[in-house]
Amino acid sequence: MITLDVDTREYLHVPYRGDAPTNPEMAFVPAAPGRLPDDAPKDWRPADFTDGAIRVLLGAEPHAYPRGTYAIAVRFTLGEETPERWAGWLRLR
Repeated sequence: MITLDVDTREYLHVPYRGDAPTNPEMAFVPAAPGRLPDDAPKDWRPADFTDGAIRVLLGAEPHAYPRGTYAIAVRFTLGEETPERWAGWLRLR
Protein backbone atom coordinates (compact mmCIF):
# COMPACT_ATOMS: atom_id res chain seq x y z
CA MET A 1 0.00 0.00 0.00
CA ILE A 2 1.23 3.45 -0.92
CA THR A 3 0.67 6.00 1.87
CA LEU A 4 0.77 9.71 1.09
CA ASP A 5 -0.28 12.92 2.79
CA VAL A 6 -3.70 14.13 1.59
CA ASP A 7 -2.14 17.50 0.67
CA THR A 8 0.56 15.98 -1.50
CA ARG A 9 1.14 17.09 -5.07
CA GLU A 10 3.29 14.43 -6.65
CA TYR A 11 3.24 11.69 -9.25
CA LEU A 12 1.99 8.24 -8.35
CA HIS A 13 3.77 5.55 -10.42
CA VAL A 14 2.42 2.09 -11.28
CA PRO A 15 5.13 -0.16 -12.79
CA TYR A 16 4.29 -1.62 -16.21
CA ARG A 17 6.26 -4.15 -18.25
CA GLY A 18 5.65 -4.70 -21.92
CA ASP A 19 5.20 -2.64 -25.05
CA ALA A 20 4.54 1.02 -24.41
CA PRO A 21 0.78 1.47 -23.97
CA THR A 22 -1.17 4.28 -25.58
CA ASN A 23 -3.82 6.38 -23.87
CA PRO A 24 -2.94 5.28 -20.32
CA GLU A 25 -5.45 6.22 -17.62
CA MET A 26 -5.67 5.73 -13.87
CA ALA A 27 -8.62 5.70 -11.44
CA PHE A 28 -8.91 5.72 -7.66
CA VAL A 29 -11.95 3.98 -6.17
CA PRO A 30 -12.79 4.29 -2.44
CA ALA A 31 -12.48 0.83 -0.86
CA ALA A 32 -11.78 -0.97 2.39
CA PRO A 33 -8.11 -2.02 2.59
CA GLY A 34 -7.60 -5.37 0.90
CA ARG A 35 -11.13 -5.56 -0.52
CA LEU A 36 -11.60 -4.63 -4.17
CA PRO A 37 -14.67 -2.57 -5.00
CA ASP A 38 -17.69 -4.28 -6.56
CA ASP A 39 -18.12 -1.51 -9.13
CA ALA A 40 -15.74 -0.78 -11.98
CA PRO A 41 -13.90 2.55 -11.88
CA LYS A 42 -15.73 5.48 -13.43
CA ASP A 43 -13.47 8.45 -12.72
CA TRP A 44 -10.67 7.73 -15.22
CA ARG A 45 -7.90 10.32 -15.38
CA PRO A 46 -5.41 10.75 -18.22
CA ALA A 47 -1.98 9.45 -17.25
CA ASP A 48 1.52 9.36 -18.76
CA PHE A 49 3.79 6.44 -19.56
CA THR A 50 7.41 7.10 -18.66
CA ASP A 51 10.41 5.06 -17.51
CA GLY A 52 8.47 1.78 -17.37
CA ALA A 53 5.56 3.16 -15.33
CA ILE A 54 2.11 4.60 -15.81
CA ARG A 55 1.89 7.77 -13.73
CA VAL A 56 -0.63 10.41 -12.74
CA LEU A 57 -0.27 13.64 -10.76
CA LEU A 58 -2.07 13.50 -7.41
CA GLY A 59 -3.40 16.63 -5.76
CA ALA A 60 -3.95 18.42 -9.05
CA GLU A 61 -7.34 20.12 -9.29
CA PRO A 62 -10.00 19.12 -10.08
CA HIS A 63 -8.82 15.65 -9.02
CA ALA A 64 -7.96 16.15 -5.36
CA TYR A 65 -9.12 13.27 -3.14
CA PRO A 66 -10.16 13.29 0.53
CA ARG A 67 -8.50 11.18 3.22
CA GLY A 68 -9.19 7.49 2.85
CA THR A 69 -8.16 4.24 1.21
CA TYR A 70 -8.46 3.74 -2.54
CA ALA A 71 -8.04 0.84 -4.93
CA ILE A 72 -5.84 1.91 -7.86
CA ALA A 73 -6.90 0.86 -11.35
CA VAL A 74 -5.10 1.37 -14.67
CA ARG A 75 -6.24 0.97 -18.25
CA PHE A 76 -4.66 1.68 -21.60
CA THR A 77 -4.97 0.86 -25.28
CA LEU A 78 -2.94 -2.07 -26.54
CA GLY A 79 -3.70 -2.82 -30.17
CA GLU A 80 -7.47 -3.15 -30.42
CA GLU A 81 -7.94 -3.95 -26.72
CA THR A 82 -8.35 -1.71 -23.68
CA PRO A 83 -7.48 -3.85 -20.66
CA GLU A 84 -8.32 -2.64 -17.14
CA ARG A 85 -6.32 -3.86 -14.14
CA TRP A 86 -6.41 -3.36 -10.38
CA ALA A 87 -2.90 -2.17 -9.61
CA GLY A 88 -2.65 -1.69 -5.85
CA TRP A 89 -3.75 0.47 -2.94
CA LEU A 90 -3.41 4.13 -1.99
CA ARG A 91 -3.99 5.53 1.48
CA LEU A 92 -4.27 9.30 1.85
CA ARG A 93 -3.79 10.42 5.43
